[in-house]
Amino acid sequence: MFNRKVTLYNKPNNGKKNNTSKIFLMVIVIAILVIVFVQSASISSYSGSINTDSVSKAIEQQIVEKQQQHEKKVDNQQQIIDQQVEKQQQAEKQQQQQQHLKKEEDQVKPEQTVRVPPSYKQKEKPRIDIEIDILTKKEREHLQRVVIQEWKDEVEILKNLDIDPGYASIPKIPEDYTPPTGEELERKIKDQTWKLKKEENPFLLPKPHIFIHVPKTAGSSLAGIFRRNEKRDSFAHHWMHPNYRELENVVKKDTVFGHIRYGLHNYYERVYPDRLPANEYGLNKYSYITMLREPVDRVISNYYYHRQNRKDPFHDLAMKYELRDWIKVSAAANNEQARMICGLGWSDFGNETISQIAHHHLKYTFKHVGITEDFVGSLVLLSHYSGLQNIRFSKINTGRQRVSVDTIPDDVIEEIKERNWIDISLYEMAKDIYNKQIDLIGREFFEKEVQEYKGKFMNKYSLPSNGIRS
Repeated sequence: MFNRKVTLYNKPNNGKKNNTSKIFLMVIVIAILVIVFVQSASISSYSGSINTDSVSKAIEQQIVEKQQQHEKKVDNQQQIIDQQVEKQQQAEKQQQQQQHLKKEEDQVKPEQTVRVPPSYKQKEKPRIDIEIDILTKKEREHLQRVVIQEWKDEVEILKNLDIDPGYASIPKIPEDYTPPTGEELERKIKDQTWKLKKEENPFLLPKPHIFIHVPKTAGSSLAGIFRRNEKRDSFAHHWMHPNYRELENVVKKDTVFGHIRYGLHNYYERVYPDRLPANEYGLNKYSYITMLREPVDRVISNYYYHRQNRKDPFHDLAMKYELRDWIKVSAAANNEQARMICGLGWSDFGNETISQIAHHHLKYTFKHVGITEDFVGSLVLLSHYSGLQNIRFSKINTGRQRVSVDTIPDDVIEEIKERNWIDISLYEMAKDIYNKQIDLIGREFFEKEVQEYKGKFMNKYSLPSNGIRS
C-alpha cells in the first residue's frame, strides 16, 4: 500500500505545466519587493528629518553664543566707563576738600626740603561719627550767627549808655573795701578759704566758669589746677570745641575748660536762663576767663610743639615747612588768640570784623584775664576771681624743641607780627587789664601773696621765677 501511495504522489502530469503555482510564486516575490521598497523610503525620510533638526539646533546655538558674547562685551565696556567716572568723582571730591590748603601751599616755595617722618594714619570714621560731624558743623555755623547778632546788640546798648562800663574784669566793689594789711594780711595769706565766700571776697565770680584755653598759653598746667579744685562731676575739660553730642552734658558743668570758642554761654542760657543775675548794663553776664601770651613767642612755641608731637593733628604740616613758610599756611600762626576770643574765623586768618568783636569781648565780657609771661601772678589773681584753693602746678605739655626768639631771623619775626596784628593789639589790652586787676585787689597784698607762693612752691619744685615757659 505504501508503494502505491508513492506511486500516486509521483504520478506524472503527462507533459502539462502547472501555471497556478508560477503565478502564486510571482505574487509573493512582488509583495516582498514592495515591502522592501516601502521600508527603505521610510528609513530615508526619518534620516532626513534627523539631519534637519540637528542643523537647526546648531544654528540656534551659534546665534545664542554670539548674543552672549555681544552682551559680555557691552558689560565690560560699561564697567570700564563706570570705573573711570568713579575715579573722576573721587579725584574731584579730594580736590574740593584740599582746595583751601592747596591755594595757600601753592603760594609757598620752601627754601629747604624738610624730611617728613612717617605719621600715624587716621582710622576711617564710623558712620555715626560722620553724622555727628555734620551736625556739629551746622551747630557751629548757627552759633557764629548768634555771636555776631549778640555783638551787634551790645554795640547798640553801649551807644545808648551815658558812660562806658569799662573792663568787665574790673568789677564794682563795695566802697568800704580796702586791701588787708598787717595781721589781717598775714592771716588771709596763710588761710585762703575766705576766697570762697562772696561776702569776704568781692571778686569771686558766679558759676559757670568758662575758661578759654588758647594753645600754648600754659593752659595744660591750669587744667590740672582746676581738676584738683573742682568736683569730678562739675568739671569738663575739652581739647577742642564740644561737638553736637557733647553739648548736652556741657551745660551740666560748673566749670568748662579747654580749647573752646566764645559762645558756649548760649547753651547755658537755653537750659538755665535764670541761673545768673542780669548784667546791670544789659551786657553778657557769664563768667568768661582766659590767659593770653605775647603773640610772636606763642607762634614760635606752637610751631615747635607741632613738630615734636607726632600724634598732633597739625604735625605733618609743621614738618613739611620751615617756620617762615609754615606761618603762611597755618591758621594757628595767624591771630589764633583773637579768633578764639571772638568765636568766629575758624579757618579765616583774621579780618577787621574779627578784630572788633574780639576787642569787644575782651573788654566787656571776660571777667578775668591773665598773661602767661607772669604765670604765678596770674594764678594768684585767678584764685581771687575763681576761689581756687590749691594752685600748685607742674609743667605740662611744654615744648622740648623750644628755641629762643632771638635765634629767629628778623624778617620772619616781622612777618609773624604783621600776620598777628589783632593778637598783638589784644595782648596790649590784656596787659592793661592785668595791671588794673592787681591795683584793684591791692598791689602790696598781691605781691605778698606771690612772694608766699614762690617761697612755698617754686624752690621746692625747681620752677622758673616766672612760673612756666612753654
